[in-house]
Amino acid sequence: MKTYDLIIIGGGISGLYLAYKLYSNYKDILLLEVSSELGGRIKTDTLQDFPVELGAARFSNNHTKLFKLINELNLKDKCIQLPKKINHIYENKKINFNSDKIKKIYNHKRSNKDLQKINLLQHCIDVFGQEESYKIKDMYGYDGEFIKMNAYSAMKMFKKDLLDEKTEYYILNGGLGQIVDSLEDHLKDNITIKMNSLVTDITDNKIKYQMNETNTTVKGKKIISTIPPIQINKIGLFKDLNILEKIQPIQLIRIYAKYPLNKNGKVWFDGIPRTITDNYIRHIIPIDYENGIIMISYSDLYTADIWNNWSQLGEKVLTEKLHKEIKKLFNITPPKPIDYKIYYWKDGVHMWKVNTKMNEDYKKLLKPFDDKEIYLCNEGLSKHQCWIEGSLTMANDIIKKLNIQEGGRKKKNTIKKKKEYNIHQVLRRKSWIIFEYKGNKWIHKISSSWFNDHPGGRDHLNEGVKANSYYDKKNKDRSKISPTKLFKSIGVHGTSKVFNEYIILEKYPGKIKCIGLLKK
Repeated sequence: MKTYDLIIIGGGISGLYLAYKLYSNYKDILLLEVSSELGGRIKTDTLQDFPVELGAARFSNNHTKLFKLINELNLKDKCIQLPKKINHIYENKKINFNSDKIKKIYNHKRSNKDLQKINLLQHCIDVFGQEESYKIKDMYGYDGEFIKMNAYSAMKMFKKDLLDEKTEYYILNGGLGQIVDSLEDHLKDNITIKMNSLVTDITDNKIKYQMNETNTTVKGKKIISTIPPIQINKIGLFKDLNILEKIQPIQLIRIYAKYPLNKNGKVWFDGIPRTITDNYIRHIIPIDYENGIIMISYSDLYTADIWNNWSQLGEKVLTEKLHKEIKKLFNITPPKPIDYKIYYWKDGVHMWKVNTKMNEDYKKLLKPFDDKEIYLCNEGLSKHQCWIEGSLTMANDIIKKLNIQEGGRKKKNTIKKKKEYNIHQVLRRKSWIIFEYKGNKWIHKISSSWFNDHPGGRDHLNEGVKANSYYDKKNKDRSKISPTKLFKSIGVHGTSKVFNEYIILEKYPGKIKCIGLLKK
């Protein structure tokens, strides 16, 4: 039975960040991830070749630990500040909403003990009255924070972002998935990562996990579980912690749509800024006017369930329901969308429930057993829930408990910044092919031996290389389909893990390997 210095359960941002910070201090680290992808709830995908965030999307100027990580990963130049302008529509009428008024809740005298026993909406009702409080909740666009979270926790963790109109928000151009990619590049030669590995039991310092229907047991001198509360609760060792009695998972759904442009080259939502409404569409967030991309609905809790249910009935029903609400709000009937990208999270974020003591419970969960070197870390267990920052803060608290100065010994720089090429440089190479994943267009080089040995023959590879012209926007004879779509349209590729193993994970660099990025 192999013994590791440190075993990390979960390959989301908490697990990746901990591995990144600790690999210089521990000789032998194992990271176990249950799925076939790293990143957890950071999930950048594409809609018609345009990057969209299915999970985490934005961050604020107050998220100092995330900004520090972005700087370390050489991604600072990709930070884009979001516009502050937000329209508010209440009862189908545009209103002027002063979001700064909610600060009055901090002046209303109530003990912390009492605030833990009520939710944020109740506290608002005490300050503003029932009608105005429901209006405030609706105009913030989130129900979970007001209904499910205790008032003390909400006021503590959101004072410098959600409840402060001066907060500046940012996105990462190309997607937050780039953080995951960069961390993976740092780690792949320094720790052991095992995908598709389900942890079924933890006993003292022994972990039993299942991978490809094979059960394996390993030992860890130290163990850090970074999986979300619902998954933690399935492991016998943690059941007595009663985590789900303290923490409420919250449903989220993002619905993106791509629309055609009209004869004047404009999309139907041209000129409409981000909009929040009490209508159950909740958030409407234009992503790219020129490309016709919009997050036509973003909602949480029960409203997220409603939209998820509609989506299960098919695109025709979903379009009908969405457009009905758009008509009410803007008196516009949009054309039929070209495509959708929908993602529903059963446990997208988490809330400290009413009657919980966040500060005390947090300390207990950080290291739940006095006699075991076992730690817990996740956004859902943190004191800054709903944000990546919560995960990173909790991870840093664990690092302090491990008596390791943050960052440890100076790390060897194991990641080289990928060289960038323009499309004309790519088109001149007959062995280069562009693939899109995790928010970027990556250039891969096909080896001469793979041209000869490829099971589908040389012609299939040549066809993919020719499809690079899809990105030559000035070429009227360019390919109608990208190499990525062409690759996935081939039967064996579309129904297997070929793309993940050959392209993303680069398990066969002797056949095809990543050499750079396509310039934006």
